[in-house]
Amino acid sequence: MGCASLPPRMLPGGRSMYVNCGGPFTIYDGVTWVADTDGEGAGAPPRDSAVYGTPSNTDLPALLRTNRYSPRSMTYARRVAAASTYRLTLHWAEIFVAGPGARSMDVYVAVDGRQPVELATGLDVYAVAGNATPYALSYPPPGADAMYVKDTVAIYLQPSLYGQASENPFLSAFRVVEETPTPTPTPTAAAEADPAQIGELLREAAAIADVAVPARVAAERILADKAAAVATADEASEVALRLYTAAGGGAALAETDPLAVAYDAIIDARGDVATVATRLTGDAFRTAAASVGAEVAALDAAAAALTPRVCAYLTDGAGGGGGGGVSDAQLAALDDRVTYVELAVERLLRELADDRAAGMAVGVAVDRLVGRVVAFGMLAAEAADAVEA
Repeated sequence: MGCASLPPRMLPGGRSMYVNCGGPFTIYDGVTWVADTDGEGAGAPPRDSAVYGTPSNTDLPALLRTNRYSPRSMTYARRVAAASTYRLTLHWAEIFVAGPGARSMDVYVAVDGRQPVELATGLDVYAVAGNATPYALSYPPPGADAMYVKDTVAIYLQPSLYGQASENPFLSAFRVVEETPTPTPTPTAAAEADPAQIGELLREAAAIADVAVPARVAAERILADKAAAVATADEASEVALRLYTAAGGGAALAETDPLAVAYDAIIDARGDVATVATRLTGDAFRTAAASVGAEVAALDAAAAALTPRVCAYLTDGAGGGGGGGVSDAQLAALDDRVTYVELAVERLLRELADDRAAGMAVGVAVDRLVGRVVAFGMLAAEAADAVEA
């Protein structure tokens, strides 16, 4: 993944970075944390994100009284000061939802643009820690060796793909702390790589692309739910029309008649349903899904275009590596193609998040319409009883 445009987030002269998401410059755990919009080379916070905070909650340290959240996937990507070994720690405190089950998110970590590693699936901070209680996850976990980072650490948070619609994913703070520095290896100009790494790159790309499978299932479910919701809206509109016709005895009611006013509100609500339903076509998701397939195919073609000796190495099951005639440049080119697969999948997940939000908007509009039809029915019944009396 290209990193030239990613701003560093660290104190001058230090290799570790401490970032307060949505909050100001503060001191916590004996170190200084900077806002996610501050620091040398500062850039914009995650796209479509917002800040939520409870500054008066003195039961929590200032670092955890704010968070940044987004209705879609949210990404923090930060360059490290130098190639070395680091440990990432993510910090949360649930200060918004009132109980477990209201917010579920998936959390991934990617190093140097490589395949994201699952840190948590279906994470419900309230369920695991409770209300306004600090909670943290580290990668690698405590006790394991720190990770080698050449350039970039990226954090991905998204509404859980495997859970119900929930509140937005959020993050209170994160830190990337250097541990046991490792010198950067310097490859020689004539370096020859192990051709077995080609197979590893292909498997890595396949694992990344596998994320598209549950995403497609989720997208199909969203479209099916939209179709069912629109059908419910059509049925409710027909019921309202029958009630309106019966109330007027086949003639139009006066504009000021309460039933006419209520029916006009139903017509407006049906128009709202049509408007939000039009936004959910699934076309952008299908285009993104096709892009994933195209990038995987391009990677396979690039691997197949290598020397026959390399291809034989991959297919005959031989081991041992070395001597396969694979250059660092060839592997670097394939690694770039893996990055393109990853970027395509990231786009796919963004489109899924957009479709999920649009599907929720359709549901809200239909619920509003149905509520108005129910109220109209009650009003029509009261009017009929008044006439009979």
